[in-house]
Formats: sequence, structure tokens, C-alpha cells
Amino acid sequence: RQHPHIDNVMQNYALATLFFLSCCTFAPCDDQNSSLNRLPMVSKWGKLPDGREVNLFRISNSNGVIATLSNYGALLVSVEIPDEEGNLTDVTLSYQSLEEALAGGVNGSVIGRFANRIDGGGFSIDGKKFELETVNKKTNVHIHGGKTGFHRQLWDVDINEVNAQNESVRFSLKSPDGHEGYPGEVDVGIAITRI
Repeated sequence: RQHPHIDNVMQNYALATLFFLSCCTFAPCDDQNSSLNRLPMVSKWGKLPDGREVNLFRISNSNGVIATLSNYGALLVSVEIPDEEGNLTDVTLSYQSLEEALAGGVNGSVIGRFANRIDGGGFSIDGKKFELETVNKKTNVHIHGGKTGFHRQLWDVDINEVNAQNESVRFSLKSPDGHEGYPGEVDVGIAITRI
């Protein structure tokens, strides 16, 4: 069952993605020598402390805009936009390396199950109190889904490359009942598509 706050998180991410797609005007590219075809769709970014591999996924469009995402935190790593001379400039606030992402905050990540803070160490539904993991026991504040919220997890990836002009990456995550104290199991899916 979906948690009541997850709708807001996914709505905000969907709006941001829609804004990105509309600004970049993704369109099919007929040029077989386009930047899209020269880009590696998948590359290694590093490994988590437990040894699991983290990858980068790149999607380009006919305007030369390149979006790079990672399966760690469903993170938007960069959006590179060419200037008048064709030089790419990264216009995102994110991380230059996996090590920075592991040590850093939440820039470019998908936040969940809850974005922002919950005071008092939890919440109640129908009179039942759900204790959430808190970042600081002194303040008793829960923030951004907890220490292992969505932004601190390795998401599953489904890559669909229909042809050289159409690529998509879908990130999915299963948040089990009781994770970080939240009730109910939540399945989250995010798709980024170049059309």
C-alpha cells in the first residue's frame, strides 16, 4: 500500500522531470553520427562500501544536451548544455564523484519516503504511533526518509534501447514494510525517456 506522503514526493520529481524534458526539447535524431550514438549509454561510477557496483546512464538529444543519471539514489548527476561555441557546461548542483555522493547531502536525488522533516520522532495513523529513525537523538527529528532513505539506496535499473534514436532508463525501488519505521510496502518507479 502506498504511503500517503509518497504522492507529493513523486509529483515533485515528475514536475521537475517534465520541466527538464520540455526545456531540452528532446526529439528524434536522424544523424547516425550524432552525440547520442557516440555516448556510452552505461558506464561504471564506482562501488558502494559493500562492493555493489554503481553505474552512470547517459541520454542525449538532438540539441546536444546530455543528461547523466545514476542508480545510486536515482541521482541526476549532471545536465550538460552546449554554449554558442558547442562547449558543454554542467548546469546542475550535484556531485563530481560517487565518493562525494556517498558523503554528501541530497542534491539531485529522489527523496523518500518523506521529503523534509518530521518532528517528534514519528507520526500517528488512526491512533497508532509509528516511530521513525532520527538523524539526531537530541532533536528527535526525522529527515528525508531517514539514514537509508531513497537517496541512500541502490535502485534497480531497466534499460530499454529501442533503436539509436530512442533510449529510456527506468529506476525502481521496493521499500519494505517497516523500513526506517514507515508502515506498508511501497514500490517506486521512475522512467526517464528520450523520444
